[in-house]
Amino acid sequence: MQEIGTNVASSGFNPLRLSIARSARGLKKVELAAKIGRSPAIITKWESAEYSHKPDEEDLARLSQSLRVDPTWFFKGLVSDGSASFFRSLRSELKSARDKTAAKLVFAHDIYEAAAQHIEFPYVDIPQIEESNSYKTLSMDRIDSIADQVRDYWGLGDGPIDDVLTVIENAGVIVADDYLVSKKLDGVSRWFDDRPVILLAKDKETGVRRRFDAAHELGHIILHRNVSDRQLIEDWQLIEDQAMAFAAAFLMPSSSFAHSVRDTSLDSLANLKPIWKVSIAAMLMRLRSLNLIDQTESKNLWKYYSYRKWRGNEPHDNQIDFEEPVNLASAIAMIAEDGLAELRKFLRDVGLLPDDLSSLAGVSEGTFALATRPKPRLKLVRNLDSVKSAAND
Repeated sequence: MQEIGTNVASSGFNPLRLSIARSARGLKKVELAAKIGRSPAIITKWESAEYSHKPDEEDLARLSQSLRVDPTWFFKGLVSDGSASFFRSLRSELKSARDKTAAKLVFAHDIYEAAAQHIEFPYVDIPQIEESNSYKTLSMDRIDSIADQVRDYWGLGDGPIDDVLTVIENAGVIVADDYLVSKKLDGVSRWFDDRPVILLAKDKETGVRRRFDAAHELGHIILHRNVSDRQLIEDWQLIEDQAMAFAAAFLMPSSSFAHSVRDTSLDSLANLKPIWKVSIAAMLMRLRSLNLIDQTESKNLWKYYSYRKWRGNEPHDNQIDFEEPVNLASAIAMIAEDGLAELRKFLRDVGLLPDDLSSLAGVSEGTFALATRPKPRLKLVRNLDSVKSAAND
């Protein structure tokens, strides 16, 4: 991504970045206007590329303070290849939550881009599939086959995956996490040019949920790179079903998982949970998709599952670690170790405050304490005698 000039009087101000920053802070136009003492109509003009009217120096300072970004942040370009941002729900009442989450995804990409000026990240190693231009042709059997191919490509074998996030990050995917406003949002993902980014929800209670969410977003990255926003709206349920099927197949390969299931009782599945690191609910759905249980048996198992009050509180939940992304945090730590000058340059490049970096990248705010502290106004005295003489005079 190329940066645009930072002169406010120039055309370098990026209207879309103002909209993104406002969404990231959960502010409506009228609320932002009230904060900076301007009208909502002015905010609308500033956020539109159709108007030449841009904020002046004073307005820019107010916007920067209200939206908690550096003024230079508004003058960066945006990488986009037209791909959609994938959400688990498109319900209208969640629009503001989706907008905020999509904006935080841009923040995560900005953190990566600034860090990549100092640190070499894993190159993107995502296998291409033949149907990438036509998701509508994908059958569930084909998705199973794709999941197996991805495992083979990454040398994962056909057993349980020890750490899903490590696999995903090693493939060059940027992963961040944050609190996503609504419990109904589990994560979001999209491609930024040639680099995929995933943002996961921090507030999911169990490790198995985090693993499945990560695999679900990986499914979107692999299966739906060329899906547009319009196609996502038109075929949302199909696209979500495909990502869900990929996640199940990726975490529970058909042959090896089926072989491990000695019987389909809930107690037997509970014993398999610490091994496969997936929920019992996910195993029930996988068994049905593989026709290892019929519809009647599936219905009875779900009834017993509910009777035992396992929804949201399954056995062994506390035995599966809550996996955390590490690459962004490690990159920032390495930059900090390289010295204050490099850390300050990184902070200038990213244009975000330490609290955003801490939340999204999982790095302590203390990491930035020295870099953000004002420099003392002291001068080195080299000739102490002359200074004393001048003071006495």
